[in-house]
Amino acid sequence: MRRITVPHQALKRQVGFSLVEMLTVILIIGILSSLVVGSFFRTRTVNKLLASEQVLSDCIRQARHTARSSGAPVLLKVQPTMRPDGTPLGGTIVGLSRIPIWGDSFDQGQGLADKGFTLGMSGTGRLVDASNPWVPPKLDRPLRFRSGDGIYAAVSVRPRLAGSAEEGIPKQIPLLLVGTSDQVGTSSFGIMLVRSDAVDPRKAIIQKNGNGSAKMMCWEVLGWVNHEDKKELIYVSSFDNLPSDLVRDRPILPSKNYDIPDPLGGDHWEEIGLLITNDQMVLYRNGRRIAELRTGMPDHEGNIVSLPQRLVQGDLFWVGQANLGSGLAFAKCPIDDVRVSKIGTEQVGALPQGIYPMPDPALPKGSTVEYRIVAHPEGRVELSSAIGSDTTTAISVGLNTDMAMPTGSIFLGGDFTRATGTANRGANSAMVQVAISGRVQSSLVLIPEAAPK
Repeated sequence: MRRITVPHQALKRQVGFSLVEMLTVILIIGILSSLVVGSFFRTRTVNKLLASEQVLSDCIRQARHTARSSGAPVLLKVQPTMRPDGTPLGGTIVGLSRIPIWGDSFDQGQGLADKGFTLGMSGTGRLVDASNPWVPPKLDRPLRFRSGDGIYAAVSVRPRLAGSAEEGIPKQIPLLLVGTSDQVGTSSFGIMLVRSDAVDPRKAIIQKNGNGSAKMMCWEVLGWVNHEDKKELIYVSSFDNLPSDLVRDRPILPSKNYDIPDPLGGDHWEEIGLLITNDQMVLYRNGRRIAELRTGMPDHEGNIVSLPQRLVQGDLFWVGQANLGSGLAFAKCPIDDVRVSKIGTEQVGALPQGIYPMPDPALPKGSTVEYRIVAHPEGRVELSSAIGSDTTTAISVGLNTDMAMPTGSIFLGGDFTRATGTANRGANSAMVQVAISGRVQSSLVLIPEAAPK
């Protein structure tokens, strides 16, 4: 047998890896590790954003459902929470439910034969007149309003027929007043009905014909709020302040007066509601908007509206009775189901830590904003405002306050949203789009990297 001898140096060259091979393998492992670790951290951020947009979208849908089912508006707020040094920490969602302050359905055992009570819309109602005056209830605790608190007040009433020739029909029907006394001038807010010829008889005239004229006798729904800084009452009227998305049958009548849309004639039950926030006042009739004022927008006379940031304190609730300056006025008609609630104050929950509302994901990190969403009983959902850190200045973002801007956007992000250098990859903000019709859509937003200079 022939033996073949292999040199020792040849065997030595075939054992192990070269330095280049080892460096290559280490480089590949490093690249894969960076991809895995980076993906892990991006996944945590994405999960937070996904959770935030889903929670907010569900809250908006629930607010709309609550408004439609209860017949009362809901004010939802998305607010940033701040650290002591003024930098954003996260965000909260506030206001999905209303906080009842006081209410009375007059069904606590009263009978129709009892003094001051009559047939109500549901059970027993209250009849307030000079012989049966109203006695304000005592609250368990003092009523205090903070800056930003919203209020919704509602009352059911069956006013007399406005055009009736019956004696003793009042021209002003006070429905509800909240204040420290029954004085309208010093009250916090209130609601009343005014006959169309009461303050300005010309309002009732719809057409002039020679020496005669045709009149429309109906009730004007009037709500007010006290602007303490301006020392005046701000009124919203169903005659003068028609919502911007509604139209009159005829803009101007032959008498040169405004047309009166859907006039309230009387002699049947009506539910009248008043919504007051920092941004708007809205009057409702049976769950439908009939009048509104908005901060920063002109009223029917062209004056820019400015609503108070905090309501005047008041612990007394007056129903069917008010002092209009010339003496006491009484409703003299059945009233039922009175209720007053705070809205936009109860915290629903918190956004994941590090996620906060921002006006635009393209702005520098730390830019925060407060969004306010109003769900109306008719199904309309408004992204009514975006308020800056001073809680008074509206930031110009896409709001859906009228049909010209039917969809508004809410942006959620964090300090990671506006990354520097080339680390601006992955989902870095979330967007929730709110349509006036109530449709809600959410998505993650990518900000493209800046082009190299």
